[in-house]
Amino acid sequence: MPGFDGTLRQITVLRRPDSRGPSPMLTNHFDSTLPEVLRRYTRRWLIEKSISEQLAFFDLNRLSSSMVIKGDFDLAMTVRAHNLYRLLALRLPPGFQRHTAPTLFEKVPSTGADVTLTTHCRVALKTKRSLPALLETLADMRTQAIPWLGNRKLAFQGATRT
Repeated sequence: MPGFDGTLRQITVLRRPDSRGPSPMLTNHFDSTLPEVLRRYTRRWLIEKSISEQLAFFDLNRLSSSMVIKGDFDLAMTVRAHNLYRLLALRLPPGFQRHTAPTLFEKVPSTGADVTLTTHCRVALKTKRSLPALLETLADMRTQAIPWLGNRKLAFQGATRT
């Protein structure tokens, strides 16, 4: 490796469940056992995979705007959106916490709804497999007034049609 004067240890993982081929890695950890090195690098791979999924799903530059958003802002907004999805997953019933942001999006926010504004804001969510879990999670929002809706309160319910 150019610019590195030390000795390196090369390890090649022949099979990983999410990989198509061998995964070579270089390390300067000679005192660590092979399982210790693999655990350390596995955590790093999981972080890299998570960032890669976030960038693919939340890519702000794929919007219908001709303006290219600066990289730092793009990454900051990507991480923020990802964390908001994680918070949503934590509020949902058990089982949703393990889902990735694209899966959560498909199961929850992409649910269509009919919205009626009167003295309150009635949101009739379309029937979906995850609707009961979503209604349970949103139940505590009924008492919150939404300032940008003229302080109307939300009323979530299941729709009668799909």
